[in-house]
Amino acid sequence: MPTSGNYFHLHLVSDSTGETLITVARAVAAQYANVSAVEHVYPLVRSQKQLDRVLSEIEEAPGIVLFTLLEKDLVHRPRRQVPGDERPEPVDHRAGDAAV
Repeated sequence: MPTSGNYFHLHLVSDSTGETLITVARAVAAQYANVSAVEHVYPLVRSQKQLDRVLSEIEEAPGIVLFTLLEKDLVHRPRRQVPGDERPEPVDHRAGDAAV
């Protein structure tokens, strides 16, 4: 973890390997030279139990959450965990309810 104090937690949750999500997240984070992302990568999240563990870890280190989940039962959980207007919305509407 960076010691300068200029960092944020970036949680990357995927039901696959997460490689594409990691690449996109790093490209975006690179645009902010004065701030470092502390990456928390959660690949192969495919069950409620796995997602419960991930959400628990996110609560311990709040930050930005990007996720690519296609299972409708899983994709709505992270959205319900976020209050009001801060709820993430799907970016890639071709993938149904998948959000990045």
